[in-house]
Amino acid sequence: MYDTSKTTAIFQAAQSGIQSSLNYLYQNETTSINQSTLTNAIYQNTSGINSQFFQMISNQFNQLDTDNDGNLTAQEASSMLTGISTAGLSRDQITSLRSQGAIDDELASTIIANFSKIDTNGDGKVTEAEINAFMLNKDIQTKRDEQKDLMIKNMSCFYDVDTTSSSSSTSTSTTTK
Repeated sequence: MYDTSKTTAIFQAAQSGIQSSLNYLYQNETTSINQSTLTNAIYQNTSGINSQFFQMISNQFNQLDTDNDGNLTAQEASSMLTGISTAGLSRDQITSLRSQGAIDDELASTIIANFSKIDTNGDGKVTEAEINAFMLNKDIQTKRDEQKDLMIKNMSCFYDVDTTSSSSSTSTSTTTK
């Protein structure tokens, strides 16, 4: 069965990237950052941090700025870290994490290839729960297919039918006396 810790690792990698971005942003700003600081970080990124994480923070800036003062405190930004697995990640964000080697390549490929199927609510993001549900359903379908194949094989043995050949011919001969 699918190991859900692989999905958890995706969101932990995203949290780590966001945390690194926030640490970078707050190193020069003591109490809070504003949208222009964030925009500068995106376009003049020399930190080595993937700009995708700065973009994630920027996209959610207004929701995170709970007191609407135009500044994002560390406490306000931390809510993004705790809510990332339920807020979800976009296809581009999954692709970015994959290109950095931050997440399992095989799982990322599966998510990217099946993104629209996984994104059951159609919001353009996949959550930890959506990925886990898809992967578990995929495992269930695989087990059903294996069971069906086994039943066919067992029936073939019971009736002594060769299932490996595509055509079968039987010959009968009758003798008259």
